[in-house]
Amino acid sequence: MESVPRDLNLAGVRIDRDHRALTKLIEGVGRICTETAQPDCDRCPAQRYAACIAAVADVGGRVMVFLLDHFAYEERLMRLLPQTPRVHRHCLDHRGEHVEFSTRYNGFVSRLGSDSLLAGAQGLEELVIAWTREHALKYDEELTGLIRLYACA
Repeated sequence: MESVPRDLNLAGVRIDRDHRALTKLIEGVGRICTETAQPDCDRCPAQRYAACIAAVADVGGRVMVFLLDHFAYEERLMRLLPQTPRVHRHCLDHRGEHVEFSTRYNGFVSRLGSDSLLAGAQGLEELVIAWTREHALKYDEELTGLIRLYACA
């Protein structure tokens, strides 16, 4: 097994940077509607509604690509750690959380537009921002601590 390189102490910096970039990417998708008086997708002209759908779909797709890259990075870091019982449990739970969120995110995205596109876009923004915060506190802080522990050993 590869040893954990000392420069992986910087892994936490990338993980935090990724979280900020993800938040920035999704922020504002819930304000996609430019109709300030009374946003209502049902009253929108077809061309404008199609543009909104395209914009939300574009952001949704970019978020998923970003998440997959971020998950791959974290999981590569996990494979570098020695598989002690504590690390093994953390890695199983952490990877499971990635799978669970991907499933939830994809399900949410697949339902966009089935009701109000605006409400769906707002919900998507809230989902990603809340998950990023919760995931960072529950899993990524521990991962960063484990990396520091074993990179300095």
